[in-house]
Amino acid sequence: MNTSRHQSLRFADIREFGYYYCSASCDKRNLLGLIALLVFCFTFASHLIAQPLLILSPKGEKYALANYTSIFEDKTAHLTFNNITQPDFRGFLPLKGSSLSAGYTTSAYWLKFRVVVPTNDPLHWLLEVGYPNLHRLDLYIHRTGNIIVHKKAGALEPFEQKEWTSPVFVFSLSDSVTKKSVLPDTITCYLRVQTESAMIVPLTLYESHKFTQSTIIESLLYGVLYGVMLAMVCYNLFLWLTVRERFYLYYVFYVSMFIVGDVAIKGFGSVLTQSLQIHWVRILPHVMPLSSLGAVLFARSFLRPVDYSSLADKILLAAVAFHLIIVVLTFFIPYALIVPIIAIMIGVVSFILLATGILSLRSGYRPARFFVAGWSIFLTASLLRSFSTVGAYSFTWWADHMPIIGAAVETLLLSLALADRINLLKRQQAEVLERAVEERTAKLQEANDALEDANRFKTQMLSIAAHDLKNPLAQIMGFTQLAEIQLNDTDTVASLLRNVHHAAEEMLALVKNILDSASMELGKIQIVTEPFSLAYLLQDLCETYRYSASQKGQSISTEIEGELFIDGDGERLQQVFDNLLSNAVKYSPRGKKIWVRAHALNDTVRIEVQDEGPGLTEKDKTKLFGFFQRLSALPTGGESSNGVGLAIVKKIVDLHSGFIWVESEPQHGATFIVELPLKRNTIA
Repeated sequence: MNTSRHQSLRFADIREFGYYYCSASCDKRNLLGLIALLVFCFTFASHLIAQPLLILSPKGEKYALANYTSIFEDKTAHLTFNNITQPDFRGFLPLKGSSLSAGYTTSAYWLKFRVVVPTNDPLHWLLEVGYPNLHRLDLYIHRTGNIIVHKKAGALEPFEQKEWTSPVFVFSLSDSVTKKSVLPDTITCYLRVQTESAMIVPLTLYESHKFTQSTIIESLLYGVLYGVMLAMVCYNLFLWLTVRERFYLYYVFYVSMFIVGDVAIKGFGSVLTQSLQIHWVRILPHVMPLSSLGAVLFARSFLRPVDYSSLADKILLAAVAFHLIIVVLTFFIPYALIVPIIAIMIGVVSFILLATGILSLRSGYRPARFFVAGWSIFLTASLLRSFSTVGAYSFTWWADHMPIIGAAVETLLLSLALADRINLLKRQQAEVLERAVEERTAKLQEANDALEDANRFKTQMLSIAAHDLKNPLAQIMGFTQLAEIQLNDTDTVASLLRNVHHAAEEMLALVKNILDSASMELGKIQIVTEPFSLAYLLQDLCETYRYSASQKGQSISTEIEGELFIDGDGERLQQVFDNLLSNAVKYSPRGKKIWVRAHALNDTVRIEVQDEGPGLTEKDKTKLFGFFQRLSALPTGGESSNGVGLAIVKKIVDLHSGFIWVESEPQHGATFIVELPLKRNTIA
């Protein structure tokens, strides 16, 4: 506004001078001079447009200097103030954009602007360089009378050199101006900047009261934002101490490192520790990868990509390893080289974390929605800052402040995500507890059922023992009484003793079956496996039962192929086939035939015990192998039956990984079939 007025005045002077010149002499001799004058005028006007004057107003409070600034890049970084102020120096060009944003560079930059201070100006004017990480600043103030004032500042300079206690760099201009001059005082400012950090130089001219007001507002803003983030840090640290979930600790580490880094970037660190002479700009290369590392650890622990994408989990693990390498390298690689690497790494990792969050959300993990929302906001804000840092566009207030605003919003959203995770864990724990209660209830019910079954089993055993033992005991008592009466008749006594022996064997078999049944119910029955000849066992049993079968006029026929070696418990298997042969003899009518067959069949040996008894009904087949089951058929010779033998047979066969079944029709006999694993390469 003031510049336009100033330019128009100058152009008016030039126009009046040109009109006077043309009026005084209009001949051809002066045509060349007129052309020269026009060239001079346009050249002068172009110079004015390239570097306009800033005319301060007594009512002014704040001026952005971008439109009044010209710049020069010193690629050698060796030119001095005297070099660039030579009359023939023409290197300055108009500044494009709202500020100088040249990214990471080894060049030194000179910035030049001119200010006209009104006569007897009562205001105190301050020049603010709004990026606190610039390493070296040299301000040369050239005013009327060729008086030059040189001022220094920079992130590597002692804090006490600062003219103002401020996170950014502030220079006083009013102390270089003669305020009691009759004419306006014109000052020309040359600012030399050289830094290993990003070359960002936002210039603003403040009236002192306005600067103080702006600083207080900005400090309050950052105080609120940092306060919110620190509150979340304390809250989640408490949660970690309570529940000991690692992702809370990773979250605390990530946010804490971010706050430390942002305090360093914004210059608040130097204000807070001004007496300690800490160069916070040197801390940044170490803090930035640690903050990013915390974000990766938090995301991996919170999102658990291993549950839905092994590739995503491996990428995050690789990111963790790369961060650790970078943290170590920050102690050895120069600042100017490591900072761009860190910036690129953080940008890539940010997109990886966002993609992981989206994958987690698509997998159905509900808390990931807050993570995706928060990380999207923070990533957008950080990208704005990064693009301005590398010089993609001008450094603005929003570009400078959006990261911390986005980080505060992200912190709140991540805290909501953690709270949602707590609720999810509570629901899962409640479900687990409910399932545990259900399982415990089911186990208690099973235990009660087992106890009831055991009681029923005990009652049945006692009933069987009382009923079935009574008969042989009565026989033993009767036979012994008769033996006493017939004591002198040796043949009769011998016959009676044989009957007593037979009754005792029945009692022994009954007791053994009851004990075996109890062992099976308790799961205590065991087998001892060793190789033996099944053919020999069957032949021996058949010879044993031929005598009892002959007493009923029965015959036993065998068809056994080879020796049939198997791995098994010979004693228990003898119990199996003893029971089957005993039943065949017991239930077959007098004068009938019994067959015992055995042969190898592929990887098994098949044993068949066939009789010509009354056979089995369909109802008999359903309860055939149960404990204490009475069948429809009755022994043909008055023998006893306790209903436990076949149940024991089935259990023993099962323990040998074999199979047993029956093929029978009523009035057509029954064939019991047993198949057992055959020991290889042992068939005779």
